[in-house]
This record gives sequence, C-alpha cells and structure tokens, in this order.
Amino acid sequence: KQYKDEDIKYEAELWMVRAKIELEEFGKASSILKLLEEESALPKEMYSDFKAVYADFHIRNERYAKAIEKL
Repeated sequence: KQYKDEDIKYEAELWMVRAKIELEEFGKASSILKLLEEESALPKEMYSDFKAVYADFHIRNERYAKAIEKL
C-alpha cells in the first residue's frame, strides 16, 4: 500500500499472483490478473512478465489454447 502510486506495485502484484498460483488459489490469482489486465498503466517493460504469468495460470488450469494466446 505504501507504493501504490509507483510502478513497483505492479511487480509486487505479479509476485502475489505467482504465489497464489503456487498455492493453487486460482480464484484469487484470476481476480488479480483481471485487474492488472484492465489497468492501462502497466509499464511496458513488465508486459512480457505479465503475459508469462497469465500463461502459467492457464497452463496450471489445463487451458492450453488460452496459454498460447497469452504467449
């Protein structure tokens, strides 16, 4: 919350999604991913990481076609 107006918040949120995926908390991971996808302020240098995390989310849920789309 301390850095909510800085780009580091996006990196923190991506790490949170990674943790949720590892813990198999897919509903929570999905919610965060959707919020990040709707954010237009996601820094360009983080866009590839975002897509990779989203693809990993789909792979873990056995939605391979959607994972390919993200990659």
